[in-house]
Amino acid sequence: MEMKGINHFHISVSDLEQSKKFYCEVFGMEEAFRIPQFIFLRCGKDLMTLKEGEDDQINTEGFHFGFDVNSHDEMNKWKDWLKKKNVSIDEERGDKNGAGIYFHDPDGHTIEIYFYKESP
Repeated sequence: MEMKGINHFHISVSDLEQSKKFYCEVFGMEEAFRIPQFIFLRCGKDLMTLKEGEDDQINTEGFHFGFDVNSHDEMNKWKDWLKKKNVSIDEERGDKNGAGIYFHDPDGHTIEIYFYKESP
């Protein structure tokens, strides 16, 4: 048996349209489809599911997800892009062999953009 990859991941959000706008404007995602209380966003071949929930259903503690980039330079381009989009970088860590930047979406979900330099 073999997995082909991750089909989708799901987060609860307080405002579907606000979150859709954030992920589409910042990451270039596009709405794939929607059903009541859910929006499915396309990110390459993967899907991200946004579900509108009540405040007590939105728990961001200990949860984060990351996007992979190819190089330190590309990560820095993302850092510049995020600043242009008024997204604050909360933390940076790592070195030339692997590093990440951390920031939050409108509901406080931690997002990471990272790269890892593979050994030759």
